[in-house]
Amino acid sequence: QRQKAPPLEFLCPISNAPMADPVIVPSGQTFERRCIEALLALPPNHHQQQLFPSTATTTTSTPTLIPNIALKTAIANWCRDSGLPLPDPPDPETAAALAHNFVETSPTTEDASRVPDPSADLCSTSEMESRMDCS
Repeated sequence: QRQKAPPLEFLCPISNAPMADPVIVPSGQTFERRCIEALLALPPNHHQQQLFPSTATTTTSTPTLIPNIALKTAIANWCRDSGLPLPDPPDPETAAALAHNFVETSPTTEDASRVPDPSADLCSTSEMESRMDCS
């Protein structure tokens, strides 16, 4: 039996993998915690300015990352219903490499604004259940 691909809103825009610990950044987008922390650890770049507009000009302020409990629960339910293990976060070294690659492969601020917003794909419970029907 072929495995069903996870819904796009479950994937981190940096790692392109299902999120183990999704967090919401000030711009309203959701990322895997380790990946966004790795992005913040990089030298100042245009992605930080797009995703963290209020903290882009300060170096002493650490942006607030809000756990996305609803998305984490939806991912866990999808994994359970699909017979798959829960996703693991990337190790710190992998997250750093992914963040570096993310910055290097999108050289303009327009690209940063095109990061998919998972909330744009939110649907009703019945729509979600029909999407996750694995039969």
